[in-house]
Amino acid sequence: MKIYLDTKDLINILEKSEPCSSDAFEEKLRVNCHELVLSYSNIFELSRPMNERRTSTIVTKLLSRIDRMPRVFIRDLVITELEQALETFYGEREYCQISPFAHRFDEIIDSDGPPATRIFLNFGLAETIFTLWTKDLSLFRGYHTQRTLLREVVGQDRDLSMPPSLSEHFPKVILRHLKLYKLPVPSERLKEFSEWIYANPARCPSIRLQFEVYHKLRKNVEDIPKDGDISDFSHVSCIPYIDLITLDRRMASYAKQACVVTGLGYENRICQDVKEVLGISSR
Repeated sequence: MKIYLDTKDLINILEKSEPCSSDAFEEKLRVNCHELVLSYSNIFELSRPMNERRTSTIVTKLLSRIDRMPRVFIRDLVITELEQALETFYGEREYCQISPFAHRFDEIIDSDGPPATRIFLNFGLAETIFTLWTKDLSLFRGYHTQRTLLREVVGQDRDLSMPPSLSEHFPKVILRHLKLYKLPVPSERLKEFSEWIYANPARCPSIRLQFEVYHKLRKNVEDIPKDGDISDFSHVSCIPYIDLITLDRRMASYAKQACVVTGLGYENRICQDVKEVLGISSR
C-alpha cells in the first residue's frame, strides 16, 4: 500500500511517538511492504522551521528519520495530469492514469524552482533540503501570499449573486492551470478540451477533486478559509494515487463528499487518523 499522512500526523509520529513511535511505524511499513508517500507540500511544511535558527537541526533530524523509511515521492499532480490530458486529447486517445512517483525529492521539484541537478543523486533527503534551502532562503517561508489570495477568491465567489454552474466555471480553472504551468493553451479548443476532462472525472482526477473540494468549501459560507487549506488542497490531490490518506476532520468531510459526487469512489481511502490507517493496513 501507498500511505500518505497529513503533515500533522507525520510530525506526531516523529516528535511525539503518537499514536506510535517512528520505529514502530517503519516496522509496520516494512512488514506489510507498504510505502510512505511524500509530496512537496508535506516536505515543505516539515522544513519550514528551518528559517528559525534554533530549529534547523531538528528539521534535519526529522528528515533523516523519514529517509530511512520505505518512502516514495509524488510529483505535482496538476501539471502531470494536464500534460497527459493534452497528449491524449490531441492524439484522440483515451486518458490513461499517470504514474506520478519518483525515488528522489529533487525529481519532484517544479521546473521553475531550484534546479534539480546531478549533485543530488547521492544526497539523502536532509542534505538535499538543506542544500536547496541555502540556495534560496525563501524556499520554506510559507504560503502567506496564497493564503491571502485564497480568502479573497472565496470571498469574491461567495459574493456572486448568480454564480456559474461548476461545469461552466471549470474551463476557467483549466485555463488558469495551463497558463500557470506554461503549457500550450488550446485557445480554439479550450472549451472542448475542458468539457472533455469534465465529462469523465477519471480524466485528471486530482484536478477534479481539488475543484470539487474548493466548491464544497465555497458553498459552506460559515466556514472561513484557514491557513492550512492551501496545503490540504495539495494533500487532497494525492487521493487518486494512494491507497490510504489522513486528513483533518473538516477537509476529510469535503473530500469524501467530492468523491461521492463525482463517483470516483475514493472515499474509503480517507482516514481520520493514523490509528485507522494502521488498522486497515494490517488486514
